[in-house]
Amino acid sequence: MGKEYISFFINNFIREQNKERVRYEFESLKKRNKVMGRFCHNAIEILRKDRIICRSKKQYHFKDEQLKQEVLLIDMTNHIEGLICSLDNALQIAENEYMSTLIIGKDFAYIKEEVSDSDWNIYLLKT
Repeated sequence: MGKEYISFFINNFIREQNKERVRYEFESLKKRNKVMGRFCHNAIEILRKDRIICRSKKQYHFKDEQLKQEVLLIDMTNHIEGLICSLDNALQIAENEYMSTLIIGKDFAYIKEEVSDSDWNIYLLKT
């Protein structure tokens, strides 16, 4: 599900030396937990730093008109296969998720690292 979103994410936001590995792990549902695990604590290691526009401990607030757009949500607990939903719905799910969460839109990606000690990192990446 959401192959075009995943392809967009890898092509635009993953460092060149990590692309093939990340692509391989995303393509296999058995391995998808592994790639999502990379976003638990060390997302910064595989992301293109030039595409990160925000790194924060707080949830990023999108404009109201952005919240209606369709996105792909992947999380390690309930939606490892991927869920196509509105950005608003995806953000609500991500806020309540303790493991890493990835939201991919048409021109952005939103990553929430795993919560530990009530603390997390959120990355917003744009093309």
